[in-house]
Amino acid sequence: MKALWINAKDIPYRGFLLKPEGVLRLDPGEATPEKVESFFRELSQYIKAKYYALGFFAYELGYLLERRLHPLFWHPSSPLAFFYLSKKLEPVEISPTPETKEEQKFKIEDKKLNISKDEFKRAVQKIKEYIALGDTYQVNYTCKLRFEFLGNPFELFKTLLF
Repeated sequence: MKALWINAKDIPYRGFLLKPEGVLRLDPGEATPEKVESFFRELSQYIKAKYYALGFFAYELGYLLERRLHPLFWHPSSPLAFFYLSKKLEPVEISPTPETKEEQKFKIEDKKLNISKDEFKRAVQKIKEYIALGDTYQVNYTCKLRFEFLGNPFELFKTLLF
């Protein structure tokens, strides 16, 4: 097994490939403030021992980093932290092959959001009110795009990736 990290800012995309020598993870079922502290100590020890750590921290981990937020913590189904550990990193470059519209093997038709324009405006206004009141500093607002898809799903995936 190998792990891959890509920075898709510029073409060619640059990144790192590593073959994990170990895995460090923090599962939600075992998460307590003490376990989180222990996890960070262990991760720091690996980094000090010249290991590369490639992974992620889940948003929900933040609830265990500040005492007043502990009561708000809920147990998500995925790990709160997960890192592959390795002594070696292999630099990689990926160059996407752009396709013209005639070459694309899929088609998207009849696009429509699942909410009305008025519902969207009301939601954005409510978000602005929450921010102005100081209840939050950031909101990730999402809605669904409904559409008719014709073609190969993998081609759509490649197009979104590159």
